[in-house]
Amino acid sequence: MTRNATAPSPAQPDIPEVGDWFVLHTRSRQEKRLAAELSAMGIGVFLPLVRQARFYGRRKVMIEAPM
Repeated sequence: MTRNATAPSPAQPDIPEVGDWFVLHTRSRQEKRLAAELSAMGIGVFLPLVRQARFYGRRKVMIEAPM
């Protein structure tokens, strides 16, 4: 059985080229600050955040924490 070399692969989606990706290791609890500084410099940032409820005494505060 021969394979047709011009047949497109069915699992290849059309993904635009976005450039290089880099992973940065930050100091503890400095993720959002670094993301803000990189965004101010015009560098794209991916920082997934989750909303969490924190309780301080009787007060309930919603915070956004990095995953």
